[in-house]
Amino acid sequence: MRTGSRRDARNYPGVFALLIAGLVLAPQTSRATPSPVQTGGYAAPQVRPDPLLADVTPLRAQDMSIQIADGHRQLRFTAGLANIGRGPLEVRPDHRRRCGPAERHASQVIYRDVDDNQRFLRHVDIFKTLRSAGCMAFHPLHDHWHFEAASRYRGYRPDRERDAIVRSRKTSFCLRDSERVPLRLGTFNKPLYYSNCARDTPQGISTGWVDVYASYLPGQALRVPDRLPNGVYCLGIRVDPLDELWESNETNNDSARAFRLYRDRVEPVQSKPCTSAR
Repeated sequence: MRTGSRRDARNYPGVFALLIAGLVLAPQTSRATPSPVQTGGYAAPQVRPDPLLADVTPLRAQDMSIQIADGHRQLRFTAGLANIGRGPLEVRPDHRRRCGPAERHASQVIYRDVDDNQRFLRHVDIFKTLRSAGCMAFHPLHDHWHFEAASRYRGYRPDRERDAIVRSRKTSFCLRDSERVPLRLGTFNKPLYYSNCARDTPQGISTGWVDVYASYLPGQALRVPDRLPNGVYCLGIRVDPLDELWESNETNNDSARAFRLYRDRVEPVQSKPCTSAR
C-alpha cells in the first residue's frame, strides 16, 4: 500500500501539468471570435454570431390623386418601404419549399455579426442563415420578379381604424434600393446594392434605403366606393402583412396618411387624425 501511494504521488506533477494544459487550451464560450484557422481569408466563428436583422417600415403614402378608370374613381399613391435595421432585407429564390404555379419559393437571408461590431459589413459578415419567407412570382405588367405579400393597403375613417372602407389584396414588390431613407429616420452610409429582380437573383433593401413604388405603376391604387361622401379619410400601408419576414422590430410595420376627399381630387391633411403616421 505504501509503495503504491509513493508511486501515485510521483505521478501527481504529470497530472497537474495535464490539467493546467487543458485549462489553457479549452475553447472560449463567450462572444464569437474568429478561429486561428482561416478559410478564404475569414475565420469560422467558434459560436454562432448574433443576427443582423432588417427593420422594414412603410413610409406614409405620397403623390396622392384621383383617377377615373372604367367609370370608377381610383385613389392612386406612391408607397415606400424603408429599411432602418442593422442588416439588409434580402430574399433569394430557391426550391426549398413548394409554391404555386409559375412561382418560386423565397428564403430570407439572415447575415451574422462575425466581428461583433453591431453593423453589417458585406465582406466580413459572410456567415448567414436561411429561413422560409413565402414565395416569389413573375409580374407581367412590371416585367420582373416580385416578392409576394410585401405590403397591403387599406382606406378607413380616422375614428374607425379597424373598419376598412376598402382594402387591397396583398401587394408584391420587386425589393430593391430606390432612394435614401428620409433624414428623420436616421443617417446611414450603406452603398446601393440591390437593383435587379431577375428570376434567379437575390433581391432586397439595404440598410438606409427605401424601395419606392410610384403612383403610376400597376397596383398602386385603391378603388374609391362610388357613394363614399367627401370628408377626411386615412390611407394605411402595412409591410409584411403575413408576418413572413424576421425583423428586429415588429411594432413599426404600419403607416397612415390623412387626406381630404373631394369628388374628383384629394388633398393631404397636415394634422394627424390617423394613427401609425410616420
